Amino acid sequence: MSPHVGAAFADALVEAVGCALVAALADALGTALVVGGALADGATDAVVTVTVELDAVAVGTGVMSGFLSSQPPTAATAAKVSDPSKRRCKRAILANVSATANRAQARSCNSWRRGRTIEKEVRQMTTLPIVPEVKLQKPPVDSSALAYRELRGDEFWRGVPGFAAVSRETFLDHLWQAKHSITKVSKLRDVLGDRVNPSFFDDVELGIKRAPMSLRVSPYILALIDWDDPYSDPLRVQFLPVASRLLPDHPKLDLDSLHEMEDAPTPGLTHRYPDKALFLPLDQCPVYCRFCTRSYAIGLDTEEVEKVQLRVSEERWKRAFEYIASRPELEDIVISGGDAYQLRAAQLEEIGDALLAMPNVRRMRFATKGPAVMPQKILTDGAWTDALTRVVEKGRKLHKEVVLHTHFNHAVEITETTKLAMDLLSERGIVVRNQTVLQRGVNDSPEAMTRLVKRLGHVNVHPYYVYVHDLVRGVEDLRTSVETALFIEKHVRGTTAGFNTPVFVVDAPGGGGKRDAHSYEYYDRDTGVSVYQAPSVKPGQFFLYFDPLHQLSVHQQRRWADSIQVDFMVNDALLKARQRLR
Repeated sequence: MSPHVGAAFADALVEAVGCALVAALADALGTALVVGGALADGATDAVVTVTVELDAVAVGTGVMSGFLSSQPPTAATAAKVSDPSKRRCKRAILANVSATANRAQARSCNSWRRGRTIEKEVRQMTTLPIVPEVKLQKPPVDSSALAYRELRGDEFWRGVPGFAAVSRETFLDHLWQAKHSITKVSKLRDVLGDRVNPSFFDDVELGIKRAPMSLRVSPYILALIDWDDPYSDPLRVQFLPVASRLLPDHPKLDLDSLHEMEDAPTPGLTHRYPDKALFLPLDQCPVYCRFCTRSYAIGLDTEEVEKVQLRVSEERWKRAFEYIASRPELEDIVISGGDAYQLRAAQLEEIGDALLAMPNVRRMRFATKGPAVMPQKILTDGAWTDALTRVVEKGRKLHKEVVLHTHFNHAVEITETTKLAMDLLSERGIVVRNQTVLQRGVNDSPEAMTRLVKRLGHVNVHPYYVYVHDLVRGVEDLRTSVETALFIEKHVRGTTAGFNTPVFVVDAPGGGGKRDAHSYEYYDRDTGVSVYQAPSVKPGQFFLYFDPLHQLSVHQQRRWADSIQVDFMVNDALLKARQRLR
């Protein structure tokens, strides 16, 4: 029996791989080489010929198919190769294996199976690696698209007159940052001097009198503000109110719009979600944000608000821990405030150890604005950072999750100092997530929000939530509409990996909890009324969010000034939401 390799395949194989590989193939197949066109072994009466041809031949690639043929190759096929050396190679491919007539006859009934076996061997031994051509699917990226990686590492604070002589070492000290934080307009005047127009200080002073939050700004944040244009600067907008930009509150606004106190079984502990509770161990922060949801309790009393007291208290903490331990469904505890940054190292560890000792608690989150406004503390307050690390490591050994949640709102807040702090936490295995508040004049554009999200990812902080601004008293100028949130989310999604893309949420007024901004039951963009449900939190109830009046038409603003029209708009939205229920 003589298996013969087809002439077409011989031509192609000689061209593609050369004589050496051809000879190796013939040897591996157990063939006897053809010399001078004559078979080395005598031909037999029973002959089965396998012809293998190339479907496609190119430099570096070959795709083969095999089939049985009843006709052996003829000597005329040798003429297709003109080069003498290649002709000899081709003849080497034309091989036969001698066998006795009896053996050939015994195998003839299995010719198809044998042919497939030989074909398989040829495929395995002669298929060459495919090297695909590299195709440029996108044009080279513009350098501006990578600008989010460019972090400030200069001594930017020297541009502020009061900090001009401060060394880098001093500015990076968290104790110096805390001591020199701005808490009065008089201190602001001393630090800025003639850097801004004197009328600006008067504007801030009047703004603070009308604000629900007292003043406290770290030197780090103050130095990052563009004092050539303070009215438009996104950091100034967040921390320094100016009376000239304030707007009247929405008529449906409430001081405790989320009804946290209503859902508190004991002071400083809110139990709203089935398996999660919010613990507020203290009422102080390293800075005071104008837009704080807990302006009813955080910071000092102002001319507008007399605060609920949530000072550090062992007795109050004890009652909170007893309640958490008594509720087996509670698995997730958020430690906020106030701000976990303001806890002493021993207090932070005390809270962590107490919660980790409870079998029902599986997850805890220490919430702090600190990394965004005073990253120096993570680098220079070794006791605090070590205490957090020990709690995280203890939780890991108990197979429980302990993470840090922070609060960046604009990309300019993230500097080289921030990266150093986040790198340290990353080295210690501490996961950091971020929650942003959507604010007018701060991050209410696709460009600003995308840069923030990308820069957070660059420093290993996971974007978690973007909140549509809560209905907070005294900051109507900061609020945006649900429509704005939906528009921005559409543009942010797809710019980076899904796990690094934040969810845009409405924290439903009245205690409905966080709802995906897209999940409204009804939304009237003309009146600005959106209706949400929270079936797993408070089933059967409806929760309404109201867009800021300044983003509505003049006609709709006039309707909101009429109490009869207000009732009609609210009831109409509720009716249509009920009609759309599944």
